[in-house]
Amino acid sequence: GWYGKAGVSYVLPQQDLSAGDREYSYDAGPGMQLGVGYDYGIFSIEGEYSFTWLNNDRVKDDSEPDFSTNGHQEIHALAINALYHPYVTGMSFSPYIGVGLGYGMISWDSSKTDNGIDDDDITYLYQVMVGISYDISKQIALNSEYRFRGFAEYSIDGVGDINNERFHELHLALIYRF
Repeated sequence: GWYGKAGVSYVLPQQDLSAGDREYSYDAGPGMQLGVGYDYGIFSIEGEYSFTWLNNDRVKDDSEPDFSTNGHQEIHALAINALYHPYVTGMSFSPYIGVGLGYGMISWDSSKTDNGIDDDDITYLYQVMVGISYDISKQIALNSEYRFRGFAEYSIDGVGDINNERFHELHLALIYRF
């Protein structure tokens, strides 16, 4: 049947981002997700919106000393996820694995870089998930998940082309079955 999901996450960039002669370093940051899906038994399909906020703490540049940017990166993403969750008979726990595809709008805002950066771009995203749900009742479940998410190449004015941006994410959500 139908279900809704709402959760929070902790997002860790996998690596510093390289663009031209510069490397941009981001701190880990918070995120949130809202979704709706349909459970077919051992498979589920869900649509999801997620938001992530990461602080940009420093820039390394080959031609000048490292400096702080006083900036941040926002990610708004829409994805379709397919989940496989085999039943474990008689247990309240249900492990699952899943994959997702979608689009992400990535916004950069850094006031202390050259003339400042204030731009965004839209690109494809992919994600792989592994998690476990715990049934609190017939209608409510607590969900814990690890997710690896990556983005296709995108471009930011004042920075250049960014490719191979990837994240490790830890999610905690409540699921309500209608």
